[in-house]
Amino acid sequence: MRESAQLEPLRIHVCKAPPAPKEKAREAPSHAILHDFREALKASRRTNLERIEEYRRRGAFPEYNPRDPTGLPRVAHRLFTPRPVFIDERGTSCAVAYLMQRSGWVEEAAEIARSNVNVKVEDVDRGPLFEWVLRSGFTHDEVAVIQPEYDMLRYEAKLARLRERQRLVHHFAQVERQLATNTEIALDVAVARIRARIADASIRLDEIGAGPIDQR
Repeated sequence: MRESAQLEPLRIHVCKAPPAPKEKAREAPSHAILHDFREALKASRRTNLERIEEYRRRGAFPEYNPRDPTGLPRVAHRLFTPRPVFIDERGTSCAVAYLMQRSGWVEEAAEIARSNVNVKVEDVDRGPLFEWVLRSGFTHDEVAVIQPEYDMLRYEAKLARLRERQRLVHHFAQVERQLATNTEIALDVAVARIRARIADASIRLDEIGAGPIDQR
């Protein structure tokens, strides 16, 4: 299960692809510009770490309780496999959706939930979620670890619900510590990941940590 994944100090080698044939090579961003982006990502990361703590202390987590149109739980063995829930039917957000919403990406988070409520961060390579991650100060792998999976619960299962809440509180407390430990190496990876986009001006300094409206 992804829940057991440990966020070890990152050892990720970022390789630069050679420029495509017949294209003018981009001018590499200066050290000063990269430093400014790194500091902006660091500030965004710090804010999002505070929001994870805020989310954990609130203790309101989504529930995985798939139901058919009759209101009865659907009987299909695959449904019993733990999976992410971006925003549940009560409107309760997972940690990643919550971080997006607190960053100003409210409509984007709602659209993700409508299109694929069980989306997995590690499967996303484009779109609003991907773009938010680039500006969050976290690496893609870190956001995948932040996102837990949820066991299917029946509405009447009060004891199971309490145990699930305790498990999630523990998960986020552990994630907070791991993210804080990994800050410096993760920022190196985050900057390297957007380096080409800095060079072609497809991402701006004032977008880091900002909502989608600020990017237009």
